[in-house]
Amino acid sequence: LVEKLGFEEFKKLYKGELEELKDTSYIALRKVDFGIGISELGIRSSELPVSSDEEFEVFKAYNISLQQQRGYFTVGIRLPLGDIQAEKLIKLAEIADEFETTEFRTSQDQNIYICNVKGNAVYPLYERLKELQLASPYISTVFDPVACQGASTCNLGLCDSKALAHDLIELLGTHPYPSKEGKDGLNPEFLNGFNIRINGCPNACGH
Repeated sequence: LVEKLGFEEFKKLYKGELEELKDTSYIALRKVDFGIGISELGIRSSELPVSSDEEFEVFKAYNISLQQQRGYFTVGIRLPLGDIQAEKLIKLAEIADEFETTEFRTSQDQNIYICNVKGNAVYPLYERLKELQLASPYISTVFDPVACQGASTCNLGLCDSKALAHDLIELLGTHPYPSKEGKDGLNPEFLNGFNIRINGCPNACGH
C-alpha cells in the first residue's frame, strides 16, 4: 500500500483513520497482571471466602490470581485447545451483567481470563462457571497444553499438532491429579511454570 500510494499519502490516511477511531471507539490498553497465583502468594481465607468445597480450593490454587488492585482478582477459564462452544460463550458473556466491573481477556495460552472480580464475588462466579462446565483447574500447566492449528488448517503445517495435544490431554487425564498436599505422588509445585507447547512446523506459532 505504501508503494502504491506513497508514504506521505499513506501517513495521511492512517492519521485520519486513527482520529476517527478515537472519536467513535473506546480503546483501553491497561495491564492486568495475572501471573501471580494464589498458591504462590499463600493467599488464604483472609483474602477469599472460606469454603469447604475441595474442588473450589484446587481451582483457587491454580486458576485465581491476585491483581495489583487490592481486593480484586483474576479468574482463569481453561479452554482445552482454545475451543469453546458458541452457546457457552454467549452464556459466559452474560456473566458480565451479573458481576459488575468484570472484564474478559483472551491470552496467548488460548484461555480466557475474567478480570476485576471482587473478592466476595469469586465463589459465586466459580459456581456459575461450574454450571457451564468451565471450571476446570490447572490452567496453563502441563495438563493444559497449547498447540497451533497445524496441518488441520495451515498450509505450512507439517503435522497434526492439535490432534497430538488432544491425545496428550487425554493421556495426562488418566494420571491422578495432585492433591494440595501432594499425596498422590506428584508435588503440586511441579505444575507451576511447567507448560507444553506444540508446533506443527518450524515457524513455532504455538510458541
